[in-house]
Amino acid sequence: MTWLLAVGVALVVFAFVVHRLASKQTAPAIRGAEPKRHSLEDSNRTHRSSKDKSKGKADSVPSSSPNGKKAKPSKGAKSSPALKVSPAVLESIRPLSVPPPANDFDDEWEDVDVTVVAELPDEIKAMQKGYRSVDPKQAVAQIAEEYDDTAEIEIIEERLVDGLLVEELLNDEDTGPNALMLPIGEVLTDVGRRRPNNEDRPLSLPEHFVFGVADGMGGHAAGEVASKIAMETIEKAFEDNVFEGEPNSLWPRRGDELARGIEMANRNIFRVAMEDDALSGMGTTVTAIRFCPERQRAYIAHVGDSRCYRFREGQMRQLTKDHTLGAELGAKGKMATHLSRSVGIAETVEVDLMVDAPRVGDRYLLCTDGLTKMLSEERILEISTDGIVADCVRHLIDEANDNGGKDNITVALVEIREPVGTGMT
Repeated sequence: MTWLLAVGVALVVFAFVVHRLASKQTAPAIRGAEPKRHSLEDSNRTHRSSKDKSKGKADSVPSSSPNGKKAKPSKGAKSSPALKVSPAVLESIRPLSVPPPANDFDDEWEDVDVTVVAELPDEIKAMQKGYRSVDPKQAVAQIAEEYDDTAEIEIIEERLVDGLLVEELLNDEDTGPNALMLPIGEVLTDVGRRRPNNEDRPLSLPEHFVFGVADGMGGHAAGEVASKIAMETIEKAFEDNVFEGEPNSLWPRRGDELARGIEMANRNIFRVAMEDDALSGMGTTVTAIRFCPERQRAYIAHVGDSRCYRFREGQMRQLTKDHTLGAELGAKGKMATHLSRSVGIAETVEVDLMVDAPRVGDRYLLCTDGLTKMLSEERILEISTDGIVADCVRHLIDEANDNGGKDNITVALVEIREPVGTGMT
């Protein structure tokens, strides 16, 4: 029995020694050493904070440039570990200039025309406003590097001063009671063949001789909201005869009121977008025309790439200039279609104003790019001048749809007729 007891004691001592040695080799646990987990909520909070600092400008994913391409690392910058973000987060933090993702209704999204807004550098904006404190070559080199290494960009010569605008400024007195012309218009909008909803919005105020078109953008329902706000704001301004903002003393009153209506729309869209993350970055084009029968004048206010044409004696003339990188900076390729100006994406907007002298028999066409992308200008001229106005408008939209209808289509066609009486307001 003694030897059995001795063996038992020896086994207990051996087990105790083994346990002590094992505990010494185990590293103590360190609290807080786990890697930080980034939740979807954390990412969204960061996104909102960045948006507030930029006052409404679209945020970019750290690895993307404004046009959705990979940004170049700055020289001398140290590389930091990449933060792994889930695909769902990346999609929710989409830069403004990247086309929205494909919808379930369309398996061929690339076949649908999408309007993209490009944020121009301050140097380019300054040049657009007429300031020449920045070297043009330096400014062009900056925007070329920001968008695409292979981009071909050249400075387009400045547009000449509108002679009629100067004449109106020098002779902007009240008009008499007799009308010199009678504008008769027809406005129509269509969703097209590829879109699930219509982000275009027409404007028809025949009692004020005001007509217009708007092409909203922003993905999902945001574009539809932007164009609706724009047209409703302008309509209310004319109905109430209240045009907010400081008048431009260098513009004729009627044209200035139309431009201020667009500026009012810009402020309303921007305010709504700042209040709702789902609408952040939304904007719209606006092209509107106001006729003054007593002065025999037409005032065209314009932002974006919707257009205004005049048809006279079988000739077609584009009165507006597209606010795109192609038209303003000579960019080539797909980048040329990116908008350089839009209503609602910033606190302020620069509105172009043109003045024209209509003649009896002239026709004015305002349209979104859903028409001009589907029909050649020769075909637009042919259809717009053949038959009564209402039939021409329907024919333009039908043929654009027959050619593919890749975007929403909105058309306003106004014919200038002989006045039928006096005392028109």
